[in-house]
Amino acid sequence: MTPLPARATLHADWRSLARRHWLFALIFALGTTLRALAWSAYQPALFYSDSTNYLANMHRVPNVAWHPPGYPWFLDATLIGRHIAIVTAVQHLLLLGDGLVIYLLLLRLGCGRIGSALASAPLLLDAYQVQIEQYILSEALFETLLVAAIATALWRDRSGTGRLGVVRVAVAAAFVGLGVLVRLDAVGLVLPLLVWVVWAARRCGVRWLTRAAIAIALAIVAPLGVVMGLHGSGRGASITGSAPIWLYARVAGFAVCSHDSIPANERALCPVQPVGHRPGPVWFQDSVSSPVWLYLEQNPGHTAEVVSFARRVILHQPLDYAHAIGADFAQQFRPTRAQTPGGPEVRSWQFRLTLAPVDPTKPRPQQMVDYYGTGQARIDVGIARVLHDYQRFVYLPGPVSAVILLCGLVVLVVRRRHPLAPALLLVLGCAVLTVLTATATVLFSWRYMLPTLVFYPPAGALAWTMLRTRAVSRSSTPPELALAAP
Repeated sequence: MTPLPARATLHADWRSLARRHWLFALIFALGTTLRALAWSAYQPALFYSDSTNYLANMHRVPNVAWHPPGYPWFLDATLIGRHIAIVTAVQHLLLLGDGLVIYLLLLRLGCGRIGSALASAPLLLDAYQVQIEQYILSEALFETLLVAAIATALWRDRSGTGRLGVVRVAVAAAFVGLGVLVRLDAVGLVLPLLVWVVWAARRCGVRWLTRAAIAIALAIVAPLGVVMGLHGSGRGASITGSAPIWLYARVAGFAVCSHDSIPANERALCPVQPVGHRPGPVWFQDSVSSPVWLYLEQNPGHTAEVVSFARRVILHQPLDYAHAIGADFAQQFRPTRAQTPGGPEVRSWQFRLTLAPVDPTKPRPQQMVDYYGTGQARIDVGIARVLHDYQRFVYLPGPVSAVILLCGLVVLVVRRRHPLAPALLLVLGCAVLTVLTATATVLFSWRYMLPTLVFYPPAGALAWTMLRTRAVSRSSTPPELALAAP
């Protein structure tokens, strides 16, 4: 029989691949189309108040931003010839790649083509996710580093053993460390990473665990040292992952100064409104009438006192602080992306039919383009209307995330000896800590919830796979937990 030409063989392979992975191919094509529409509708980009800070810190050492330097470095590399549209195009491509990586990772872990495709769908199709990628904001880069960390940690080799060596742990931790350079909230992911290593390698011995822990610590401490070294002394970010003003706004709503023994040099920071009748965190963070801004106007550069005030409130009112964090953590499970009382304006994260910012404190697109880019800021209202209508219906509802979290925890208990249990623990832990860190140091925002699209849907696929497959017996060693020789 005459062999088929190479081109015909290649076409046959592609057709076979498309038939076997038809659902993911459809989801990926829809995700690509959505991003092409968003990129065309809002040129060259959407801008938020943080965008000004990121753009202003390109090519700047030392960094004087509130934010860590990772995203400005990304802008240095992608903002070529002052064409801001290149940045947003790269961000859309990164998230398409993330969706593909999640699909391939779950296939490797045995989740099946349907389950893996459905788990990648929220990241690829969620309208809020697509919209944030069109912003000059760090979310797209941050989520890509999170996907890289999870994929490195959990990837199986072709033999299916997925051997866990110190090098692989160190590389996964290094991606988390790079995430720290983009958003300091990534520091919180150290905890689930350490717990995962201890669980997955519990048969390895103290020596191996010590080496792995040192590798993780170095991967996190080094980026923190870079951040602290590059930041200026003004309103620079603190180790907690938020600027002093953000941490102040987090606690100002419930601070009872009479109970906190506030020293004289910090009493000006006490809110004047009675507890229960105070504005939300956004007012304390942004309003020129907020005590923190009045204080800094009279005492320029005295952010150490602001941090001291916030920490004093937390130490003296731990239950109030925990209640505030818990209430904000629960906000992510609301059925709709509605405006939260006292929270950031949700319209900023929705496709709108005008380039005008939702409030006067946000930058105007043409001014940003004139200063940092080239050309004209423009909007295609027809495409924007399609995206706006799409966003009304297509996003991951909060109750779905809640069900995944609760079911995942139950599965971890009843199938704790299953070989995928450490993977589920890592993914669920990252989902929880991503939100907890943001709500503990800043506030609740639908923007800060978007990285959970990287974690909750894959956690659902892993939990379902664990339920429908037999657990490993007590005496056997799960193949994906087999360790390389230290």
